[in-house]
Amino acid sequence: MKKIIAPLLVIVVILSAMYYTLYEDEKVIEKMKIEINGAHVDKIGINHVTLNIHATFINMEGREIKGLSGKFTIFVLNQSIGNFSFNGVDIMPHSNKSINISINLYYEDVINAIIKAFKEGNAELYMKGYVEAKVMFGMLIYREYVVVKQQENI
Repeated sequence: MKKIIAPLLVIVVILSAMYYTLYEDEKVIEKMKIEINGAHVDKIGINHVTLNIHATFINMEGREIKGLSGKFTIFVLNQSIGNFSFNGVDIMPHSNKSINISINLYYEDVINAIIKAFKEGNAELYMKGYVEAKVMFGMLIYREYVVVKQQENI
């Protein structure tokens, strides 16, 4: 009986430690803040413009965020006008990391969205996508889906 209890106790302790690590890693990602500090036109192309956004990721928790990445689409009134992504961002505990993010906005889509907004009398702007990071000592990927909305009447 004692030969069975000791290994079971070890397994329970290891599984509990792994669950705690996973829970704490996920909590850090969920509590992370993102600030937009500025933007400028980086490139003007034939069918799109590339904006360079200066963003700061803030980690207020006591755990490191490793391999943070994300992919988003920007919409006006349910019409996609552009997209952006970032990857490989590591943020130490109780610190922040600033990066530049390139956003491609496509002229045709932006013009169609503006016309639609004027016709409907409002402009619901939103971003939809996800952020993800490595958790459990880099063995797993945790993904958090994000939607940010702003409603404006015209």
